[in-house]
Amino acid sequence: MKYDVFISYSHKDHELVRSFENKLQAKGLTVFKDDQIVPACTFDDPIATAISNANIFLPVVTESYIESEYARIELLHALGTAKKSGLMIIPMLIEPVTPNNLPMEFEILIGSLQCFSGSFVDVEQKVLEVLVKDKRERTKAEILNRAFQNWNYGDYYEAEMDINDLLQDPVYVNDPEVNMELARIWEDERLYYIDTSITAENLINLYRKVVVFGDREKHKAIIKEAEQAIQRLEKEAAANQEQLLKSSDDEAFASAVLSDRMKAAARFENHMGSDASAAELNCLLTDYTQMVNFCSSFPNSSKLAENERLCRDKIVQIKEQLKTKRTARKETVLLRAYRSYLGLARPEYPMYDVFISCKSEDENYARQVYDYLLLAGKRVFFSKETMHTLGNSEYHDAIMRALDHSKHFILVSSSMKYLKSSWVKHE
Repeated sequence: MKYDVFISYSHKDHELVRSFENKLQAKGLTVFKDDQIVPACTFDDPIATAISNANIFLPVVTESYIESEYARIELLHALGTAKKSGLMIIPMLIEPVTPNNLPMEFEILIGSLQCFSGSFVDVEQKVLEVLVKDKRERTKAEILNRAFQNWNYGDYYEAEMDINDLLQDPVYVNDPEVNMELARIWEDERLYYIDTSITAENLINLYRKVVVFGDREKHKAIIKEAEQAIQRLEKEAAANQEQLLKSSDDEAFASAVLSDRMKAAARFENHMGSDASAAELNCLLTDYTQMVNFCSSFPNSSKLAENERLCRDKIVQIKEQLKTKRTARKETVLLRAYRSYLGLARPEYPMYDVFISCKSEDENYARQVYDYLLLAGKRVFFSKETMHTLGNSEYHDAIMRALDHSKHFILVSSSMKYLKSSWVKHE
């Protein structure tokens, strides 16, 4: 089981720590508890495993902790784990213990780490804020990464639902990275599904949030992208206001064309049956959104208005079916081929900010780089994480495609001989 926090403490401080654990859990953090550990267990059983499975190791350093041999073993194991997997260590130095009066071995071990010192009440409040922020950042990175994977599969509505899940927390409403991801998804829905409900004004509002709430240093790249998008969309909105709606004198012909399209869509729906795949449903959704767009060209036609209503009802039904298929899907070949046939092929552009390459022996080092970049809001390709669902026959093509669509390449190596391995040289 994964834990947000492992608290290391002396059992003489048991009551103090239990109160802190309850506050952490009240904030939604998972904490390892040692209540059920059998005294005869060796250290390597539950404790070492729990430390290895934690995101943050939190030693409560009191005078009793310094005297505890078990506490010292836990701290040494945590430091070893941190070197291998990036475990974060945040010592809490409780008065009268301070960085200046630590025993030499402890001072050497934790001297280079971020520490909080003072009374327990003061320290626990500061640490609680840090842990809650870290939890939110990890949650955001995880959901944004999942949304990107769904978006990359071509499942835009699933990606949008991921982002909407995140936006249920008011903390993320004005988050520049979250709004940027949603804007990118909406742009694709607007392009590929011709979704007229997503207007230029909608997108401009999202991009403005990125510009207003973004940090000019941390979010420099996405702010620049948002500013360019705003300029493009403002020109588009101005052009749309000037453009007159086109109408046709031959309403009968337009009605006949639409009737044929609706019959074809109905035949396709019947052919799919009740067990339609997500890719097939997306194809059908594309058909009906195009028909709605066609009907909107004849605003004064009551006959076409009725057909438009029927098409919109179908769109609602299909979206409800898509909501029930909230798992990652590989069925994109049909969807992409169909979009290409409709002239909606996706333009080429980098899908990843960074491609991480390493030999298998350096996987732990590379994973630390991967986790750091994810938390920094970057789109990262790391084969150990990104391609765990692919079969062997797809592996080579996926690597080459990812290399072609990455902005930067990072090679992680702890030895010159690893640089000479065939696969690393090939990448």
